Amino acid sequence: IIEIAEFYFLKSAETVKNRFEKEANLVNIKIKKISNNKFKVYFGPYTTFVSMKETYLSLNELGFENLDVININK
Repeated sequence: IIEIAEFYFLKSAETVKNRFEKEANLVNIKIKKISNNKFKVYFGPYTTFVSMKETYLSLNELGFENLDVININK
């Protein structure tokens, strides 16, 4: 998966998710509730490296440079 960021408010996470859907036509965006005040926005999981790489490069073009790539198949 590609982790975008963690937010204190759900509304903030939803705003970022909507931005990616509208501005970059990116799909497969999810929000995971970590705790009452912590929400993680991420993309994935991906079936191929190529599809993950395309999303990663699109996010870089939007100005997101501190992205975490997490292998969930360990």
